[in-house]
Amino acid sequence: MAETVETTTEQRPIGASSVAGVLGISPYQSPWSVWAKLVGLPVADPANQDRLDAGTDAESFLAAQFNRHKADDGLECQAAQKEVEHVDYPWLRGRHDGVIVDLPQRATVLAGWEAKTSTDLRPWDEVPDYYQAQVQTYMLLSGFDDWWVTVGFGNWKVRHYHLTADAEDQATIIERTRTFWTDNVLAGIAPDVDGSDATSAALQAAYGHIADADDILFADDKLAAVVDGLRFWRAQAKEAEGEAATYENALKAYMQDCAVLVDPAGVPLVTWKASTSHRTDLNALRADHPDLCEKYVTATTTRRFLLKTIKGE
Repeated sequence: MAETVETTTEQRPIGASSVAGVLGISPYQSPWSVWAKLVGLPVADPANQDRLDAGTDAESFLAAQFNRHKADDGLECQAAQKEVEHVDYPWLRGRHDGVIVDLPQRATVLAGWEAKTSTDLRPWDEVPDYYQAQVQTYMLLSGFDDWWVTVGFGNWKVRHYHLTADAEDQATIIERTRTFWTDNVLAGIAPDVDGSDATSAALQAAYGHIADADDILFADDKLAAVVDGLRFWRAQAKEAEGEAATYENALKAYMQDCAVLVDPAGVPLVTWKASTSHRTDLNALRADHPDLCEKYVTATTTRRFLLKTIKGE
């Protein structure tokens, strides 16, 4: 049973940064989470908003780094966000971070430019596919055949990646996003759910706040099969956790008072080291300072999902 919602006659287009979510290759978005946002369901605030803000603030620094490193190649970055769209693909929209112009004339725009930040300490060998999908969408909409991506990594290393238009990738983007737009967004029919964190967060944001939900839904054969599937995989997960714990305990038994297990070449395989954590003893705090604790107690209401045990199992 597919979920449906009412849609308006004017839907916001699919942003280039959401294309990877539609394609199912993004670690941050999923088809369901993108759909929920486009059709106007409540959405959660980004968990990494501080990082997003820092990334925006870093654009001028990354542009300066590009100009420092690429001036001898006759390239200059002009950082200024710009909206791009294409008459043939009205369901897509993009907002990129700047353009690359020639030096010294600065008369010709040679390529587009995008800034990214990463907590990775080691620079990428190539741009991840979910960012490539975003950049290919920019090239599709703007008509550029070349794009530069400047990335700031967690150890202050900066790298510049040159991407070129890929007709096959762009054809996939056109077809997949057009189908998503017509069959899901305009029709108000949700795409299939998956097990990603993005879908879980989107479902919680859309429906987890309904405190007085008390309607009863009767399961048809399809939903009953979904419940059976959940029971099966939860049992498998519990069994897998037990197996993993057995292997972990076996390693601990062998390591005893050793802190590191290495392979014959000396490469670390496992570490078992002491770490100190500091936690507030809430029970003691409540016992010694009940009035103070009460002052800072806040009530929140969320829906708790429980898989019921069938009698006789």
